[in-house]
Amino acid sequence: TTTVRRAPDRRAHTAWSRRMKESSSFGNLWQAPTARRLAHATSQTSPADSHALGRLIGAAWVVVAYAARGVLRGYLGDSMQSGGGVPFWRCAFGVGMQLGVLPALLAALCASKGGGSPLFPTPRRLERWNEAWLRTPSGVWEWAFGYVFGLFFTFDLLLVPMKTNVLAHHVVCLAFHGWVFFSPQRPGLQLVIAGEAVLEFGTGGSNLSMLLPGSDAERALSNRQLANCSPHY
Repeated sequence: TTTVRRAPDRRAHTAWSRRMKESSSFGNLWQAPTARRLAHATSQTSPADSHALGRLIGAAWVVVAYAARGVLRGYLGDSMQSGGGVPFWRCAFGVGMQLGVLPALLAALCASKGGGSPLFPTPRRLERWNEAWLRTPSGVWEWAFGYVFGLFFTFDLLLVPMKTNVLAHHVVCLAFHGWVFFSPQRPGLQLVIAGEAVLEFGTGGSNLSMLLPGSDAERALSNRQLANCSPHY
């Protein structure tokens, strides 16, 4: 007699593997990228939970910012001669915040909403997000941006020596920011977040030009993006 060996059924093996992935405790981790999974999780939080998570991110920022202040002061000193109205170490700190942290928070907000550019939303998308926010004020990254931005300016007011014009600028900006985030209607919240991120991106370009003369491209990009947002607000 002749024994016939059956070829392995690849389709059955594939289906079995898929079921194992889905049934395992790591199935979701296996199937979805970390950023997408995080965005989905943060978009599903309740208003109270999203506010609490935003405060937690703000508190973590305070710890990191205070440590960074000590390190940068040690390397760059407190001279205001070449710092544009603030100490030179604050210019370096500002570059990290304005070209790194704040754009990252805006990108996380965009990712949590899904669809469109992950880097900068169109004004139409911002308007739709604000309408949804007015119905249910739930959004981890809105609150995270609100607290980090507000604490950034408070950090400057409490710990950074600055010239009078810079001080006045910070007081006005912080008052407007607080009004938008904590007024009952939070008018144009997402438009304000995007506008603040863009303006700070431009200021980061100014700080970068003080550290590395000749780096003014960021300010031009900042002004163009802000011009797109302002009429909608």
